[in-house]
Amino acid sequence: MRLLFLTQFFPPEIGASPRRMWEFVSILKSRGHEVIVVAEVPNYPKGAVFPGYKNLFPFQREIYDGVRVYRTYIAGMKRRNLIERVASYFSYMFCAVFTSLFIREIDLIFATTPSPFNGLVGKIVGVLKRKRYILDVRDLWPEAAALVGKLESGMLLTTALFLSRTIYQDAERISVAIPYFADIISSFYGVERERIYDIPNFVYPEALGSRAIPEEEIRERYGIKKEDFNILYLGNIGIMQGVDILVDVAETIKQEKDITITVIGEGVEKERVCSLARKRSLDNIRFFDGVPQGEVMSILRVFDLYLVILAKNPVNEYAFPAKLVDAMFVGIPIVCAIDGYGRALLQEHRAAYCVPAGDAEAMVEAILFLKGSPSVRGELACSGQRFIREHRSRDVLSGRIIRFFEGGS
Repeated sequence: MRLLFLTQFFPPEIGASPRRMWEFVSILKSRGHEVIVVAEVPNYPKGAVFPGYKNLFPFQREIYDGVRVYRTYIAGMKRRNLIERVASYFSYMFCAVFTSLFIREIDLIFATTPSPFNGLVGKIVGVLKRKRYILDVRDLWPEAAALVGKLESGMLLTTALFLSRTIYQDAERISVAIPYFADIISSFYGVERERIYDIPNFVYPEALGSRAIPEEEIRERYGIKKEDFNILYLGNIGIMQGVDILVDVAETIKQEKDITITVIGEGVEKERVCSLARKRSLDNIRFFDGVPQGEVMSILRVFDLYLVILAKNPVNEYAFPAKLVDAMFVGIPIVCAIDGYGRALLQEHRAAYCVPAGDAEAMVEAILFLKGSPSVRGELACSGQRFIREHRSRDVLSGRIIRFFEGGS
């Protein structure tokens, strides 16, 4: 089968969406399918075109790790405000539809959110090519925008809901990263439950460890001392993460001279958070550039504790960050600032030490407790690995993913 993947974000970009897409592509390739990808020119999360690429209109072609990829022009790549975000969404949407006209003999079209308009891209291309399309839903939009006040009730919200209903109902099959999304899509939009596949984020070991780095090199790169208690945050530094809480945490524990916090990542909030740390003259929190997915496993194994943070926000109550899956697989104990679904799932499996989102004081207490409790850290690590083996491994979920793409119950 020849599949057309319409995904705004794709490797070498880093983040949950590119990583999920590459996992899908890898499984499909192993089944003998051919996948053609239409994605934006790599720029996320820094908002700058990656070395070796140009932001050409309408697209440029390449072979990325054996996969044919069309890289489209993108506007507003900094995504610092609503205008730039909308510009990036619409520029990808129009360029992706146009680029798809040059791709022949497609059997199935696959589109994925986020980018709230990407489902519409799938539908339009499906109509133009007279082919079926299937949809991967990682965020509910416009519901999420309405929850956080970014989309007020009225004509715009009504139109957005109408478009969502059309996109969901016309899709042949839908996959969701969070089980709750299936309930909403089924009950609110009238999509038959048997057309919806629950495919949570899962671990893909080959991607995590594709570039093994010696421990000493990692320690030298980030200034990690074996005698210290080394804490890591690795991932996106955006509005939805609320990483500025780490500055409050670092200030509170600055008298603990053997505790260091290392922040590795990129995002629209990074400059502001770094500035906060500088203004408070904190030397126990350090910031570094983001890294490729292939280095993650080597980095995680060097640290004593991993922090996963989400801002206190109604949308985040339905989230389960993909970075949790990576950390649990490696076996590093986790402190997770999270509410709602993610918190309940982690506590049910005792896979992380959970604190309320946005609560710096609770996070400080968790860090100090776990620093002095190596046995508890070991229990959390073991429980996390067990959760991955039983619920989020590729072996457990690959059959469901194959049925979603190939059809079947």
